[in-house]
Amino acid sequence: MKKNKLLISIIILLSVTNLGIFIFRDYFQYQLYSDYASLYGICDKKCHEKWGKTVRDYPQNEISEAKLITHSIFKLKDTSTLSKVIALGSFIYNKFKDQTGNTSAILQSISPLSQYKKLSSSDTLNLMCGQFAQIFSFFCWSEGITNRTIEIMNAGDHHVVNECYIPEKKQWLLIDLTNNQLLLQDQEKNYLNLLDFKKKIKQITPVLVWQVKNDSVKINQLDYSASFINTYYLKNNPLFYYYQTDNIKVYQLKNKIKRYFLPVTWYEIYDIHPHKNFFFIKELIFLLWLILLCFLLLRK
Repeated sequence: MKKNKLLISIIILLSVTNLGIFIFRDYFQYQLYSDYASLYGICDKKCHEKWGKTVRDYPQNEISEAKLITHSIFKLKDTSTLSKVIALGSFIYNKFKDQTGNTSAILQSISPLSQYKKLSSSDTLNLMCGQFAQIFSFFCWSEGITNRTIEIMNAGDHHVVNECYIPEKKQWLLIDLTNNQLLLQDQEKNYLNLLDFKKKIKQITPVLVWQVKNDSVKINQLDYSASFINTYYLKNNPLFYYYQTDNIKVYQLKNKIKRYFLPVTWYEIYDIHPHKNFFFIKELIFLLWLILLCFLLLRK
């Protein structure tokens, strides 16, 4: 009898602990941390498939429709991946640059192609960096261009950008459409990814930026005094690299349950600060609770 009481007390304690973990579940999510080498190595077929999970979330008819739009943008000479990225970035920035502002909730619950259509047909709807990045990413994937969206986790004011992999250069390139940054280069004309760009800024090294000017692209020297540079790029905040961006599916109940109990995620994190993954502590406590509960029920 005493053993049963002790067992029941332990189960109650573990139940309360599990409840607390559930309430503060954001602190117990599985986190996949990656370093520079794993994020910026040569992107092979396996890498393309990993970052391209988002494409398989959308109907094939939407991919086909996006291709029709992109093909109308490209010129006959636009055969390289780099030229396609520039053409797509220029097109999307020019189309929506006057509609930046607080986004409507409706845009956050529909696919990137639907976002594109609604924004194109309305002068009152606005978009933010997240929609710029999603639409650009979707059109790139429709052309088979490997890319990813990255969330710069600035406290209280997150910012979303893109990176595209250019096989001809064997490089990842940063694109920040919200701030009219199609491409970035250092003094040696090397293209820059997000981490390399942040490094150049901290070294106060001159950087060239490809920007849209009317219907053409101009190369200018980056203005380090621009407010977004200090707000988003100078700080050492965590960077979330997403390979699944369909929020509708990500936040479905079945996927929430899956992520709660299994070590799965739809992003990788780059963070220079020490970090701990409390997910496995949660798993251990839940498993212990389950074993003891089953043991108690079987004893009866």
